[in-house]
Amino acid sequence: MFSKACQLASQFTRALVVSTRTYDGRVEAGLGAYIVVNADGWIITAAHVFSSQVKLNQDQVSMQNYLNLVREADVQQLGAKERRRKLMGAKPDGDWLTHQSCWWGKDGIGVGEITLIPGDLAITQLVGNWDRPTVYPVFKQPRDLLPGTSLCKLGFPLLDIPCSFDEEKNAFGVSFPQNLAFFPLDGILTREVLATDAATGNLERYIETSSPGLKGQSGGPIFDRSGTVWGMQVRTQHYPLGFDASLAVDGKTKVGAQYLNVGWGVHPQTIHDALAERRIPFASG
Repeated sequence: MFSKACQLASQFTRALVVSTRTYDGRVEAGLGAYIVVNADGWIITAAHVFSSQVKLNQDQVSMQNYLNLVREADVQQLGAKERRRKLMGAKPDGDWLTHQSCWWGKDGIGVGEITLIPGDLAITQLVGNWDRPTVYPVFKQPRDLLPGTSLCKLGFPLLDIPCSFDEEKNAFGVSFPQNLAFFPLDGILTREVLATDAATGNLERYIETSSPGLKGQSGGPIFDRSGTVWGMQVRTQHYPLGFDASLAVDGKTKVGAQYLNVGWGVHPQTIHDALAERRIPFASG
């Protein structure tokens, strides 16, 4: 049903790896996706992909404040008791982020200024040695969004990204999997929904699909059988079904609530308005 549409969407859907390192030395990498909008290199992806960058900026301030206190105590050559008193309540947080990096599917690619838009949308522009797609997306006009329409998601889920950090080079090392492949997941449009944006408190519109979004699909397209992009996957919602199920484990019965997992995507109206406001050329149909 979606084979030709997936061939189209795979031309403008790219992988994105976000790597982080914490104060206590933990190194992690997450995989997502982004959509190349036009030949000028403008792209869209999920705004929450950059939450680690926001946290890094905040943690840098906390880290510097702590290090300044330690440095002052060293300079003043305080005794053990005075030193403890000066540093009382000040201690490093192992979860502080010390480094963060985005890898845009190929070495030598960067981005310009990143604009975060309510509704979990981010817009930026590729710079460097990026490969131009042979096909660019056509975005669905934000009308006639009929529930029951067959839709498909595309991204890079079900993969672990081994990641390391070289202290001498001050750089991440990412072991990109050789078996990287697009993973399509179909469903139907269930409805349009309104949700409160945590940052602004405003109501934002999303489209909902009957299948969940998998980790690695954030920032990837949601498209119909013709390949027209209806939205962009950003989150999964879990609706309680109102009944429990029991499971026998090691001779003991465990009971757990059951949920319906559905996907939420950036609404086409949000995408249209954001691109048009910034005079970024895009195809609409």
